[in-house]
Amino acid sequence: MVAVTPRRTLAGQLLVLQLAIIVVVLVAVAAVSLAQSAATFNRVEGRRVAALGEELAGNPLLRDRLNQPRRRSWSPRWCRTR
Repeated sequence: MVAVTPRRTLAGQLLVLQLAIIVVVLVAVAAVSLAQSAATFNRVEGRRVAALGEELAGNPLLRDRLNQPRRRSWSPRWCRTR
């Protein structure tokens, strides 16, 4: 006995081709969207971090504390042993 496989019609082949094209386009659009969102996030958050660093660098109390030698490491009073 010979197994007969049904042949796809031209309409079925075109449907499969159209669906494949749609999937490829959707994946490409999703990849571009994610890359653009990541770039925007890095740009915006980078500016915020730089602004915070500049603000802290201009703080006289912080600059004074950085120039002093460390006496001991910081820990809450309840953590210190006597």
